[in-house]
Amino acid sequence: RKDVPRLALKEKLTGVQVNELLTAFTGEEATLIGRGDITFTGGGNGMTIATMLDEMKGNLTIDIKDGTYLGTDVWYEVRKVYARIDKSAPPPEPAEPSTEIQSLSATGKLKPGMRIQNDSLDVRIPFMRVNGQGEVDLEAETLAYQFNGKVIETPVFEDGTDIDKLNGVSLGLGLSGSIDDPSMSVELGDILGSVAKSALDKKKDKAVGRLLDKLGVGGGSEPEAEPEAQDGAGESAPTGSETTQLQQDETRATDGEQRTQEPELDPKDELKKKLRDIF
Repeated sequence: RKDVPRLALKEKLTGVQVNELLTAFTGEEATLIGRGDITFTGGGNGMTIATMLDEMKGNLTIDIKDGTYLGTDVWYEVRKVYARIDKSAPPPEPAEPSTEIQSLSATGKLKPGMRIQNDSLDVRIPFMRVNGQGEVDLEAETLAYQFNGKVIETPVFEDGTDIDKLNGVSLGLGLSGSIDDPSMSVELGDILGSVAKSALDKKKDKAVGRLLDKLGVGGGSEPEAEPEAQDGAGESAPTGSETTQLQQDETRATDGEQRTQEPELDPKDELKKKLRDIF
C-alpha cells in the first residue's frame, strides 16, 4: 500500500497584498483589496497538489487595514432602504460600487472543498461597526454572510447629505450569492420603530395642542399688556374731598374682591375643571 503524501503548512504572512494572494489561490480576480497579515496552520493529503489543496483544512486568521471591498456599497444599500422607510428621495446609484474598509479582523477554518468558514468577522467601515459570520465556497464561487451593524455617529456622505436619525441605530445586513456580484439585504428594525414613534409623537402633539386651544389653556399666546397711563398725564389732581371718597371706594372694592376671589388653581386642576365643564 502506497502512503498518501501530506502537505502541512504553518505560515504567517505579514504586510501581504491580500487581493494578490486570493487571486493566486483561486485563479479569480479578488474583490477584497488591502494589505494585511494572514496566518494559516493546517494541511491536506493527496497524490497530487490539486488533491492536497482540495483536501486542505486548518485554522485561518486575517487582519487587514485600509482596504476596499469591490462590488458592493454598503452605505448606498442602507440609504436606499432608509429612503423607502422615510419616504425621501433615493440616493444616486454609484457607478462603481465599493465599500471602504478601515479595518477587518477574521478568524475561521479552511475546510475540505476549499470552503472558508468565518466564525468571527469584525469590520469597521466609515460611521459603522459590523460583526458577523458566514462562509465562502471558493470552488462554487459563492458566499453567505449575516452581519449585525451599529451606526456609531451621524453618517455624512460624499454628496453632502447626512442622516442624523441613523446615529446609534442597530441594523442587520446580509451578503449572499456570487462572489463577483453578491446581493445585500438590509434590515433597519431600530429605525422603523424610531420613524414610527416620531410620526406618532407629532400626531399626539398636534392633538394635545388642539385640545388645549379648545380649553383655552396653555399653548396660546399671552395677551399683550395694555400700555400704562403715565402718571398725571391729561388728568387734574383730585381735591381733598375727592381723595377721601376715592380711598373709601378702593377699600370697599378691595374687601369685596378678597371675599369673592377664588383660590388660584394649578394648571392640572384648571385643565380638569374645564374638562368637567365640557363633558
